[in-house]
Amino acid sequence: NKNCKIPDFDYLHQTQEGKYPFLLYLAMKAREAGSTSTVERIRSAHRSMYTRWNILMPPELCKAISDFCVGHKKDFSDKNKGIVIGKDKLGFDNYKILSKELLDSVSMELLFTRTMLVLTWNLMCRVNNAASIQLDGISWQLDALTIRFGKTKTDPEGKLSGFAFHIYANPYMPEICAVTALGIYWACFGITGTELFPGKSQKDRYSKSLSKYLMSNKEKLVARGMVANNIGTHSVRKGAASFVMCGSTEGPPTAAVRLCPPAPPARGGAEAGLRIRVQIPDPADRHFL
Repeated sequence: NKNCKIPDFDYLHQTQEGKYPFLLYLAMKAREAGSTSTVERIRSAHRSMYTRWNILMPPELCKAISDFCVGHKKDFSDKNKGIVIGKDKLGFDNYKILSKELLDSVSMELLFTRTMLVLTWNLMCRVNNAASIQLDGISWQLDALTIRFGKTKTDPEGKLSGFAFHIYANPYMPEICAVTALGIYWACFGITGTELFPGKSQKDRYSKSLSKYLMSNKEKLVARGMVANNIGTHSVRKGAASFVMCGSTEGPPTAAVRLCPPAPPARGGAEAGLRIRVQIPDPADRHFL
């Protein structure tokens, strides 16, 4: 935007000897953070600021921030040995049970929750991507239901918006069939507007609804080896990616899973690192070996 003015960030042009205030801020947040992801988000936002205002980040600052983040990760790892970072994965068996329980509910809100649950599992996508699905991005290709995203975290410019995710009906397990889930959702809520899930903050709506249901069924979850506080919306994506990679001795090629959803070539490295965190070993991979 030509009307935008570059903000008066004094520290942008300070020298390393002047101690960049950003590094002090980063160190403060690192002490407060419960995980390394907080520091990484701040780091990404800082880089984005330079890019947005078309200012080249000083090489010495870039190296100083990189060194700090590497050191913070090592320190955090040493202090949290044996502790799982982030939410637990939602295993396939528990996913089936949870989906069946939500289907049996008479609550319209839980019907919405189940639709989001089944879609995010089948698409192996982030919740905000599923929440932003447009009706014109849903179509059929032969016997497959196809869904296209306008943009994703790894494709913020929408260069791969033409890429279609294929979903097939599962008549043998209707409780986890995405086609059936969409049919029931539309039959109850109808089709209005241009969005699959019309309204604001559908991501937060789903997160709160799922959390409320899990917390109200703590005893059931414990009996199935789960802790309500350790299961969240991202657990679904972790579980789906882990299951297709390691849940069977006849799983798909690694490359096929790592490219779903796809990432532009320039960001392939970052996406590969993400996949390592998302995919969690399953007993079946040891059976194969």
